Amino acid sequence: MKKVIISLIVLLSIILLVFLVLFSYYQSVESNLVKLDKRVINQWTLCFSLSTERCHMIEEYLNANKNEVSDYSGFQIILTDNLRKRNIYKNQCSIDFVELEHKLNEKMIHFSDKVNDNSTPRMITFMEAINKNNIILNDLTKGYNEYVLDYNQYLSTFPNFIIAKRNGLKRKEFFSIQYGIENEDPKIKSKKLPEWAIGVDTII
Repeated sequence: MKKVIISLIVLLSIILLVFLVLFSYYQSVESNLVKLDKRVINQWTLCFSLSTERCHMIEEYLNANKNEVSDYSGFQIILTDNLRKRNIYKNQCSIDFVELEHKLNEKMIHFSDKVNDNSTPRMITFMEAINKNNIILNDLTKGYNEYVLDYNQYLSTFPNFIIAKRNGLKRKEFFSIQYGIENEDPKIKSKKLPEWAIGVDTII
């Protein structure tokens, strides 16, 4: 009888130890997911804020200098569409938001191609401000994509994705264009496998 009791105590101790280990692991993964998620969100807030500032810079210039913009109406349509829809994506990146930024970026590239030594001082000053904004935005979105990569890879491993699902956490979207240069259409690009995923099993 004594041996049975000892065996039960040992068994219960093992079960308790396993439970504590699993619970500790669950808590650790949950904590890491929340931290990685918050880091992505904070970086996205910076990206979104600066890209919104960029839109308002463009809007202000267009409204004050209509005669200097050859395709003013087309430019205005794209900008208005961007400003009207962008707040939907204030809290997280989406391929639809990247598409909005892509269209506006393409318009800005075509506009910048016409800026030369004979351009008005206000046009040159405007483009200098936009170019500075582009550099900062590209640095911010690069950091954002690095954070998204860390988050997505951590979330995608087993059993982390189960814990993530229980906490309502999902994979994040990459910001797939760069400002100030020509880019591939983001919706076409999104269908291709990113470089980090080549040769990696990403199926959950």
